[in-house]
Amino acid sequence: RVTRWLHRALLIVPPGADTVSLGTQLPTLPPTGYRIYTNTIGLPIANIEVDVLDPIGPSLAHPELRPKTWVGKAANWLHRSTRPWVIADVAQIDTLATLSVERLREAERLLRLQPYILDARVGAARNRTRDSARVLVRVQDRWSLNGTVDADPGQRRFSIGLQDVNFLGYGHTLSGRYWYDGRPGMPEAYQAGYLVPNIGRSFITARADYFYDSLFTRASLDATRDFFSIFTRWAYGARLAHQRQPVFLDTTE
Repeated sequence: RVTRWLHRALLIVPPGADTVSLGTQLPTLPPTGYRIYTNTIGLPIANIEVDVLDPIGPSLAHPELRPKTWVGKAANWLHRSTRPWVIADVAQIDTLATLSVERLREAERLLRLQPYILDARVGAARNRTRDSARVLVRVQDRWSLNGTVDADPGQRRFSIGLQDVNFLGYGHTLSGRYWYDGRPGMPEAYQAGYLVPNIGRSFITARADYFYDSLFTRASLDATRDFFSIFTRWAYGARLAHQRQPVFLDTTE
């Protein structure tokens, strides 16, 4: 039962995700401001349509643009687009809820806060039945994979690190780093971390970290929930950590 809940919350598309679709015929949203139709405010939300743009080439104002160079095309091909249900979960807009200007603006703000989203636009339109509304969400992904290399040839030291802030399109962060020091008696070191935001649409963030070298080992697990929105009523944080470190005693006396 616990494993089933973790899979559903962390990786698998949650129930009701069939109300979220990858919109291919969304109306053109303006480059600034909100496309809010006054005749939709107060209507129940029937569905959410999500359009995810590649990180290189298009923009919210011109989604039809494509990269002209092979570098841009290759980057878009390597990039894993954010999954539409992840976008809908972050927006915190529920189907059957009543549409309001505050909800749309807050959804856009929350989307722009994510490290894997470059920009976002949220609007609304009436459905054909005229008795409900559909929420239109268009986001542009940010290139999510980055790395760093630090080297000091004189001291025979270097480190290399990799980070993906949108692992497999789930919005998770996977990171790792390796340190090497060629000086006598200096140990190698490794670090790995995995962060899962917005577990089960609760905006609870869990992070696991592990660090190791021959003198020091640390493992930790954190869970936090911040005041992320004007609608937030509670917040908390908890941390569980374990570390191993040798203690050297002076035995000369």
